[in-house]
Amino acid sequence: MGVRWGVGGAIAQKFAQEGFFVVLTTRTSSNASKLQEAIVEGGGDSMIVELDLVSSDSISNAFSQIREQAGEPEVLVYKQGILKDGIFRLIKSYLNTFHSKCLKPRNTFLFEGHFW
Repeated sequence: MGVRWGVGGAIAQKFAQEGFFVVLTTRTSSNASKLQEAIVEGGGDSMIVELDLVSSDSISNAFSQIREQAGEPEVLVYKQGILKDGIFRLIKSYLNTFHSKCLKPRNTFLFEGHFW
């Protein structure tokens, strides 16, 4: 799941509080370090896996790493979002980026296919 402090971060923390081992996915692992620290401080456990949803190889490699280090996933939360400064000024760019990264059907199905 996405690892910023918004909805994705709140979901990750809630699952950790409920006893799940949480895998935080992000394009750059350093983006998730503070969230991982918060999960550990709250008594949970997690790992960080780099994942770029526009790359089928990245999806495949991420799920291989998850299965090797954490076992078979029980729950998959697909939460990704993008927020840029001046969103109203950049709405066209934002929607294009959102479409290519969040809604690109082929990789969304590849991502979910690795889970099932």
